[in-house]
Amino acid sequence: MLEIVEKLYNKLPNEAPYGMTELYESLSYPKPTFSSFRNQISALELAGCIIVKTSEEKASKKSVILTEDLRIELQRDVYD
Repeated sequence: MLEIVEKLYNKLPNEAPYGMTELYESLSYPKPTFSSFRNQISALELAGCIIVKTSEEKASKKSVILTEDLRIELQRDVYD
């Protein structure tokens, strides 16, 4: 789960967000199953850490982004 948050943090807000499949494919090996990955995404979303929304590029694609609050917390507490 930390790898997911780190990848989303490193994606700048002005860059195109990761798609769900693109984010999964970018994970290092050994990868979790896609089902397990999706459960982690759901847990992060329920905790208010990320937002999963329909992509602006393609209606069938889901984009995954960090919430601004988590981005600020990570910047302040981890990366500063």
